[in-house]
Order: sequence, then C-alpha cells, then structure tokens
Amino acid sequence: KPAVNQVECHPWNYDADLVGCCRERGVEVQCYSPLGSGRLPVLRSAAIREIARQAGRSPAQVCLRWLIQKGLVPIVRARDPTHMRDNLQALTFSLDEAQARLIDQIGRTARAWDDPIKRGCLSATITPTRIRVANRFRFAVKSGLHYLAVELFLRRHPPSRAGG
Repeated sequence: KPAVNQVECHPWNYDADLVGCCRERGVEVQCYSPLGSGRLPVLRSAAIREIARQAGRSPAQVCLRWLIQKGLVPIVRARDPTHMRDNLQALTFSLDEAQARLIDQIGRTARAWDDPIKRGCLSATITPTRIRVANRFRFAVKSGLHYLAVELFLRRHPPSRAGG
C-alpha cells in the first residue's frame, strides 16, 4: 500500500476529505507548497498576519504550525541556516483552538501550481466505491472534463531482508 501521499496543502488549499481518506488507510500526508510558493498571497492573508502578531511569530511559522497541528508533514525549503532556523521555530509553539479554527475558516480553494494541461487531473476527486475483491479497489475519478473508472491492484511487498 502507499505509505505517503504528497499533495499541495496550505491554508488556501486544504482537502479534509483527502486527508481523512489517507488517515483511514494509514497513509501519511506530506504537504508541498505549504506557504503557497510565493505564487499566492497566503502569507499576506489578514487572518494569518493577525495570528502571527498575536503569537509573536512570522506568518510562515503560523502556516507551518497549522499543518503540523493537523498531523501533516510540510515540506519546507531553506535558502540558508537563518531560514532553516526560522522554519524550525514552527515546532516551538502551538496555535490555540480559536487561532486554528480561524485558519480553517479561510476556506479558499486556490492552488500555487495550476498547469492548464493537467487541470483536469489536478482537480479530480478520487472516491473509493468501497468494493474490495482479492486486493483490488475500484475508484471513480471525476473532474470537470473527464470521468474515468480505475481499478487498483494491491500486492503485499515481501518482507525486507536484514542487512540487504
């Protein structure tokens, strides 16, 4: 089975259904573009900036902390040791319930990465039909332009050999 699902995830693009589906199956969610990659004004959001002011933190630290508190794994970039230390500070504080709820309510659905050629695939939602027969799962993949039924065959990996 998959161990990790890497998806774009930040306060303006959070898919609770996808995260829940992954959790039900024991799949970790890893978040790329956790700050919107500079393509979106996530860090300039009034709510994010106000929470950062209240917490005495940077907007980037607030966004990273929000993901961490949701049990997600943000993938961050660091240009230099100072930037790395700044990112690590997201591990040294917590958002209170009201602050986390305020970020949850931002509710925008904006992506930092939106390739028009791949738009149909990127916006697809995968819904398991809950049919499992001999390690097979059926999924319906829907987007605005396409409908595709997919059957996924799962095999158990052989146990790894020690020292191999």
